[in-house]
Order: sequence, then structure tokens, then C-alpha cells
Amino acid sequence: TAVLSPVNLDRVPDCHAPLDLLVDALPPESLLAQRFAGLVEQFLQDRRCGVGPVIREFLERWADNHDRLVLDLDDTVLLEELSPLSGTLMELGRAGLAALDAVLASAAPLSLEVDVAASKHGQFELQIVASVQRLVAAAREL
Repeated sequence: TAVLSPVNLDRVPDCHAPLDLLVDALPPESLLAQRFAGLVEQFLQDRRCGVGPVIREFLERWADNHDRLVLDLDDTVLLEELSPLSGTLMELGRAGLAALDAVLASAAPLSLEVDVAASKHGQFELQIVASVQRLVAAAREL
């Protein structure tokens, strides 16, 4: 949930409704996504700056996220709510890893796609999409 944010910040909650949904607990901005975005920008400005391994660590964690989530939240309502986004996060992690490898090797990848529409589901959106898109764009420019 560290890279999720609520989609509709204009939503006015009912003052009598409990704030017990996941969307109610999310901050409007993801600090982790902001940190990742800064690292990606730094990397794209100077590939020798040394942040590549840190970016790789984030992307590997996200690429492996879905399998861990399914194990941790087996048969819960929360799993049903998060599963589509978790799958998209996994795909973003994999695309980001392929793009990072391509940029580091100065070799264009075979094909990379980032599905922006899938980054929003229900009341949530993944805030790392733009940063992964920047990596993919840099890999395509090789």
C-alpha cells in the first residue's frame, strides 16, 4: 500500500460512516513513490550516479509483490480489493526492471509496455506509473 493513493480526493465522507476502509487510511501522496521518482530522475540524468541498485531493489520488490500478497491475504476481502492493483504493480516492476537493464546495457529492449489504465482500480491508483514510464521511454530511445 506504500505506493497507493486514493483516486477521488474530493470525496466527502459521510460523518456517520466509519473510516474503516483501506482508502480511508491512505495518505493523499505516497512518500515512497516520490522517493522512487527522485531516484529515477537522478538516474536518467546521470546513469553513473550510483542509484541504479536502489532502483533495482524497489522494482524487484514490486515485481515479487503479487505472490507475497496472495500468500499473506489468502481468502480475504482485502485481497479481492488489492489483487488487481497488485498484479499491475508486479507488471510495472517487471517492465521497470527490463527498462533499467536495457538502459544500463545501452541496448534497446525487445518490447516494453506500461498499461496506465490498469494503474487505477476502484478508489486506488499506483503512483509509480509515471516513473516507470520514464524508464521505459529512456530504454526505447536507445
